[in-house]
Amino acid sequence: MRQRRLATRLIALVTAAALAAALPASAQQQPPAQSTLLPPASAPMSLAEFQAISCAAGGSVIGAASVAYIDPTAIFGTITATPLLLLLPVVFGGFTVGCSVGATLGPGFLWVYRHWR
Repeated sequence: MRQRRLATRLIALVTAAALAAALPASAQQQPPAQSTLLPPASAPMSLAEFQAISCAAGGSVIGAASVAYIDPTAIFGTITATPLLLLLPVVFGGFTVGCSVGATLGPGFLWVYRHWR
């Protein structure tokens, strides 16, 4: 039984190798086409790297701006809570929202900047 499974696997492997060798070069895997999305023209970076920078910038701006809302949040939440206890969740929540918005809208803003420049 064991030899039969081994022989079946060997035959399948040889058949797959023969079929792969018989395919023309055009049918084999092609390198991916260059993306026409908007990485910066002046810096050699991919779209994912540009979105990461947009995420960090947007998250930092919104996270820092959310500190201005810590007093109204503390007053609205509970009267006894100190603003320092709510500081980290508010800043991290602001960073998360800013990161998402920055990564999503960053390439669009870059396109608008290049189009109207």
